[in-house]
Amino acid sequence: MLKCVLVVGIAAGFLLAGTESGSGGEKKAAPSKEVVGKDGSVMIIIPAGEFLMGSTTTTIEEWSKIDDCGPNKQCSLEDEFPQHPVMLDAFLIDKFEVTNAQYFKFVQAAKHRPPADPKGGEDRSRNLWEGGKVPPAAAGLPVVNVDWNDAQAYCEWAGKRLPTEAEWEKAARGPDGKVFPWGPTWDRSHLNSASLWANQDLMSYEAWATWWDAKGFDLLEAKTLAGLVKPGGSFPGGASPYGVHDMAGNVSEWVADWAAPDYYQASPDRNPKGPDKGEKRALRGGSWYNHANAVRTSIRRDAYPNHRANTIGFRCAKAAP
Repeated sequence: MLKCVLVVGIAAGFLLAGTESGSGGEKKAAPSKEVVGKDGSVMIIIPAGEFLMGSTTTTIEEWSKIDDCGPNKQCSLEDEFPQHPVMLDAFLIDKFEVTNAQYFKFVQAAKHRPPADPKGGEDRSRNLWEGGKVPPAAAGLPVVNVDWNDAQAYCEWAGKRLPTEAEWEKAARGPDGKVFPWGPTWDRSHLNSASLWANQDLMSYEAWATWWDAKGFDLLEAKTLAGLVKPGGSFPGGASPYGVHDMAGNVSEWVADWAAPDYYQASPDRNPKGPDKGEKRALRGGSWYNHANAVRTSIRRDAYPNHRANTIGFRCAKAAP
């Protein structure tokens, strides 16, 4: 079962200001440098150096007060503990999530299966593709309904790989551990999330569930999936300190690592690559479906490698030359 966080929104200007690194006296991210990858995607060079990974005890305690994670306790904030410095070599990461147009070229060239919700058929609320083809309106949208193996195969075809959890988190939050890519406070105008569609900051799981049950399904049916997923870069104010877009919201993203809830307690402090084995793969970021807690830069989620969903896509990375 997908470990997900169906969570809350917080009023703008309030969210945990001052309880997480990145709320004052921040280190400045180095100016972004860009290159173009084999697949035509723009890639950002993330410089070598140290960053803060994970969350402090204070942050976990504050979020626990804000979000009870619903009746099934679907989040485990303790997975983010302890916050620890990590040194990474320089690497490149896609500026935007991989699009349907890019993925279609891969499908044709590699004779790979097209993305599809295994239970969705041609349901427009579940799928962006039609009959194995990309409708023009979906070409520039992030690809979804790909499992971990699909994502890794695309990255290898493009001469790249999936980013590690550590690389993804540094690219999302900068060197000083920002709560959100843009800073310490919640602002629903900076990302594509459920709070955008609800036109309100959903303050609790109960508030989210009330809104979704009353309006969410109707919204999805009316707009279809193509109306809820946004082209990369649609929220420039939400870019990370390095200029990487949509690291919060839009679609969740596969990363390279096997998932392990307690990995941060024993991970190496230089270029960590996750456990050697496991049952699930790590997911980072959040989607159009999620709320504030699920799109924080430090939230950790996971899914079985063969899981496909209309909320999950990916971006690629590679070592810097």
